Amino acid sequence: LQPWHIPGIEAALEDDRSGVKAQALEQLARYQSQDISHLVKQETVQKIASLLKDEKQNSDVRGSAALALGNFGDAAKSYIPDILNFIKDERQDSNVRGDAAAALGKFGDAAKSTIPDILNLLKDEQQDSFVRDSAAEALGNFGELGAGSHRNPHHLAMAV
Repeated sequence: LQPWHIPGIEAALEDDRSGVKAQALEQLARYQSQDISHLVKQETVQKIASLLKDEKQNSDVRGSAALALGNFGDAAKSYIPDILNFIKDERQDSNVRGDAAAALGKFGDAAKSTIPDILNLLKDEQQDSFVRDSAAEALGNFGELGAGSHRNPHHLAMAV
């Protein structure tokens, strides 16, 4: 991602067509947080959080918004509770819930308090396979803490 890409992506977030928004968000979701967080303005982060919360948006837009927020590190960590609410809300589309779980894993230590909730998604065999796969991916992104959570829940509770 180059700085000159950002104005085009920001403009695409304002487009009326959901496919255009989803493509812009998918672009942002592809980058590592260290490569992108310093390039995006706080207003853009707020816009993306609004798209995630907007139930009028389709699941592709909302899921991609969650993934993009996961790439913004400190600039988006205030949205961790909102993202967590999406994984807990079974009324939400499974694509949104799965992408929200994956996004939480990208926040690292800032979201370690969400590990028990992500672990519950993984353990719940009634969950959609995409949601469970995304939960596993998120736990893997937490490294040692996430990897050990399924083996010793007491250790996890002490760490969080």
